[in-house]
Amino acid sequence: MVESTLISVLNWNELTQGHLHLEAVRALYQPAHHFRVQQHRSEAHTPFLSSGEARTYYVLFGRMEIQDELSSYSVQAGQYVRLPKGTFTISYPSPVDHIRVLELPEQAWEHEGKLYETTVRPSLQSLDH
Repeated sequence: MVESTLISVLNWNELTQGHLHLEAVRALYQPAHHFRVQQHRSEAHTPFLSSGEARTYYVLFGRMEIQDELSSYSVQAGQYVRLPKGTFTISYPSPVDHIRVLELPEQAWEHEGKLYETTVRPSLQSLDH
């Protein structure tokens, strides 16, 4: 079930925000240890269910399709969408490169803060699917 929140596909504004890339998105979410910002690359595949807390997807390349109980949304390169807590069907009709942002629960902030004190976080930089 999806919380009753309007879902909108928005355009990234390169004039005011610069080029859409991992570090530009990461800069939007501060303090950094309160968020998980990860880049994912996926080949085209069949739809799958995604459940969880509120999250935001930024599409760098390709397209992702998102469906809730009422509507379908197409998110293209250069666009992003904020999803509320709930379950969605997600599909990649073609290869896609996107960034997913999750706000972490307060209980994780201290642990994540210690990770950010280190200089390298290779396992959290990007994930390939």
